[in-house]
Amino acid sequence: MNLWPPFLGSGIRVVRMDADLRHVRVRLRHTPLTTNYVGTLFGGSLFAMTDPFWMLMVLRDWARGMSCGTRPRRSPSWPPAAVPRA
Repeated sequence: MNLWPPFLGSGIRVVRMDADLRHVRVRLRHTPLTTNYVGTLFGGSLFAMTDPFWMLMVLRDWARGMSCGTRPRRSPSWPPAAVPRA
């Protein structure tokens, strides 16, 4: 997993992964490339660090014999992004 391009590009490293995928330890170092405008870790890197493992853990443990998610999408995804006025 450490050679997966999204991990290589963002400095993410898998430290430990149990064979049964019940425990995964991943590290993201706080560097200028992983820091956002206010000095904390960039949320996209945090998400990239956890996203593939959640799906693998669910498929291995909870969803035996079931499919995870929906059919593959061919169209773009448009997540909501708005901040209401106070």
